[in-house]
Formats: sequence, structure tokens, C-alpha cells
Amino acid sequence: MRRELALALARSGQTEEARQVLSELLISVPPDAELLGLVGRINKDLAWRSADAEEGRAHLQSALAFYFDGYCRDGDAYCGINAASLHALLGEWEAAAGLAAEVVEGLATEEAFWQSAIRAEASLLLGRVEEATQHYDACVGAGAGRTADLQSVWTQARRLCAALHGDPGLVDVCFAGQSSDPEPLAEHLQALRQRVEVNIEAESATESDLTALRLLARELLRLQEEQRHALSRELHDNIAQLLSVTTTRIASARRHVRSNVLRKELAEVRKALETVLQEVGALSRNLRPSLLDHAGLPAAIEKHAAAFRERVRLDLTVECHLPSADHLDGERAGNLFRIAQEALHNIEKHAGATEARISLLEDGNLLQLEIADNGRSFHPDRATAAQKNGHLGLVGMRERAKMLGGTLEIHAEPGNGTTVRAAVPVRG
Repeated sequence: MRRELALALARSGQTEEARQVLSELLISVPPDAELLGLVGRINKDLAWRSADAEEGRAHLQSALAFYFDGYCRDGDAYCGINAASLHALLGEWEAAAGLAAEVVEGLATEEAFWQSAIRAEASLLLGRVEEATQHYDACVGAGAGRTADLQSVWTQARRLCAALHGDPGLVDVCFAGQSSDPEPLAEHLQALRQRVEVNIEAESATESDLTALRLLARELLRLQEEQRHALSRELHDNIAQLLSVTTTRIASARRHVRSNVLRKELAEVRKALETVLQEVGALSRNLRPSLLDHAGLPAAIEKHAAAFRERVRLDLTVECHLPSADHLDGERAGNLFRIAQEALHNIEKHAGATEARISLLEDGNLLQLEIADNGRSFHPDRATAAQKNGHLGLVGMRERAKMLGGTLEIHAEPGNGTTVRAAVPVRG
């Protein structure tokens, strides 16, 4: 369980806490390749986060030692290729190439995704860029839906390309459309938006400029949804489960404790963990409601509306009637849910409304989603201003509707409330 806890901490960015758990684990159990590889990963993460070059190098050397130990003990290819790459990142080129060749020669048991990733990394270390590109293409092909794994592979590839060839983007073409890191994409979007605005002011904007801006905005929205889904699963499947198991074990331990003081402290700890578990559950549902995947869009909207009523104390009514709900694809359901979620967020933050209504109906081949309130409204120019300032709330709702081949309209009369109306095809 401590190993799973360390992994959950590492994935959530709590690197120091993960290292502490693993340090205790290394003392209490015989290490295997999986455990040594996890410790290596933690040290590698610490290296990339270190602001001090000497400290960062020390962490890389520690990571190399753990990875290499894991490779020597079990012949683990994951540990072996990571050790080889760390040799390269430390400037030890011959050791890197030699170990990479050895790992590939003994590679036999890894699944297709990791086989391709390991072969690609080894090819880079051996100076065979064209061969590496072919393996990365195969890796991306085998990695559909594996957002976090693709991010890890791509990040490692960029570091090696920078260290070995002075060009971090050397194999980026292999990952086109598969990006799992929104930060470069967001930066690109901001730069492109600024360029388009300058061209518009100079009356020289082209249709290709505007098309590129729309496509990039949609890619960013798609990517953010993927990451929300992945993080939601991580919170639900790992962290929430660990917290649940821990509270159960505390309750069990409390029954065997005679000290009233200690029993009271254990009860307080359990209560605190249960509160954290509730908050983790709420965060997971907000990122990607499990009902959206298991019960469908109407159920997810009803659940979100119930939580909204409880939090905001607003008279919110919901009407959902979708005969084709069982045939609604995940992308369609997810984007419509986000539109409703963002509209409610705007009502909560800005409207000062006392009443609101959500309507989700099927009209022929169209899905009609409408969110209306009786609060303060806003001037229509606010949407344009939001886009110029880089805020994607109102703009994001419109782009989500367009992604589905539909439209989104915002009707606002200052003092008379706001209505957001999306209409999208039932099927793409």
C-alpha cells in the first residue's frame, strides 16, 4: 500500500512526500526493480524541479544509481533505458550508448507501447534519429488514450534531443495531435492570438490565420478535457482508494487500543481523513463526473445542479428529455456538460441571480441546451473583451459548440438576465 501511496503522491506533484514514503519502504522490504525504478523516478523529478544546477545533477546521479540497480537485479528494460538516458543527460555518452544497445538486445517481454518507446529512446542514444522517429510513430499508434504515458515519453524525448542534438523538437512531428502537455499549446495559442489581433487592426488578417486560431483553441480544449479525465481517474482510482483503505485500517486499529487518549486521537485522524476523502471525491466529480460515463449527460447535469443548489442557495430548475441519450457519444456529452458547468459558474460568480433554469431537449436531429437566469446581465462586448484578455470561459463555450458542429448564442439584456443557448447535432 505504501508503494501505491508513493506513486499517487509522485503523480500529484508531492515529490518530497513520495521520497519520504519510499525511503521508509526501502528499509522495510527487499527492493525489486519496480520499487527501485519508482525511487529513480522521484529523484529524476527532484532534479528537474531543482533551481540549483549542482543539486539537480546530484539528484540525477542518485536517480541513475537506483535505475541501474533495478536493471542489474532483474534485467528490467524500463530501469535500463532510464539509466542509459541519465548517462547521456550527465554527459556520459559512451556509457549511454553501450547500455542502450544492451537493453535493446535483451528486450523481449515489454508490451507494444513500451517496446516502441524503449526502442525509440535507445535509437536516439545510439544516434539513429530516423530509426527513433519510426519507433516513436509506433509508440503513438499503440498509445491511444494513454495521455500520461505519452506525456512522459515525449518529455523524455525532448530532453534527449536537446542534450544530444541541440534541438528539443527533433521528433515532435511524431506526437502531432497527441500532445499531452497544454502549456506549450497555450503559449502558442496566445502568440497566435496576438498575431491575429495585430493583423486585424492592420486589416491584413487572412482566413488561414483565423482558421488556425480556431483549430488551436479547439485542440487546447480537447487536451484540457483529456487531462481532466485522466486526473479524475487518478483521484478516484488511486488517491481516494488509498484514503478509504487508510480510514478503514485506522478504525480497525482503534478497536485494539486501550488508551482513551490515543483512541480519541485516532478518531480525530479518521474524521480528518474522511473529510479529505469527501473533498477528493468532489474534486474528481468536478473534473469529470463519473455519472457522465456511467449514467449519461442528463444524470450528470442533474447531479451537478443538485450540488450547485446546495452551495449557492438558488432556485434552479432542470428539465432534461433526451430519447437518444443512450446513443450520445462521449465527446458530445462531455462538451455539453462543460457548457452547462461554465454557464452555472458564471451565474454563481457574476449574476447575483435568485432563479435559474437548465433545459436539455432533443428537437429532431438537434440537441438544445439552454441555461437562463434572472440576474444582472452584461454587455455583449464582454465576450470579445474576454477573448482579447486570454480568458476562455465564454469563448470556450462557443468553441465547444462549434467542435460538435453546432452553434452557441448568448442573449443578454442588462438588468433582465442572461440566456445561453447551444444547439448541436445529436450525432456527428
